[in-house]
Amino acid sequence: MKSSRYAFLCIGIAMLGSTQGFAWLQDKPASTTIPKIDLVPKSAEPALEADKLRRAAMISADIEKISALVADDLVYTHSSGKVDDKKSLLDAIRAGSLDYEKIEPRNIIVRAKGGTVVVTGLVSIAVKAPDGLKAFDARFTAVHMRNKDGNWQLMAWQTTRLPEPPK
Repeated sequence: MKSSRYAFLCIGIAMLGSTQGFAWLQDKPASTTIPKIDLVPKSAEPALEADKLRRAAMISADIEKISALVADDLVYTHSSGKVDDKKSLLDAIRAGSLDYEKIEPRNIIVRAKGGTVVVTGLVSIAVKAPDGLKAFDARFTAVHMRNKDGNWQLMAWQTTRLPEPPK
């Protein structure tokens, strides 16, 4: 009997320690809770610096820099569900059909394992479209890997658009 109480207590503590477990305390649905801290392992700092350069290059449409900062086997999934590889992403930016004004991540959580860094969080994006500027917030996941030359590159990007806040 004591061991089952102990197990129940451990499960309860683990739930409270998780983001999902605290959702009821925050009076928000569990799916919208994200820790409000940025934790960056030292080993991930070069990957995050490379990603900062990539975002700046995407905003300035610097094709050469973007090409160096994304992997040849890139999978770039937009919030619309459209998927680009490296060539189609660069072609869209070069043609001006994908014209970023802002890519600003926040509330990031970083996980580093060897030559791989996974970053999750929220991102504010503004992109010019034929019918005007589109600005929205999204959740994102970015996977960075060190290439054979030791340079960090974006290997995968995925965004899920968040609903508009109530007015």
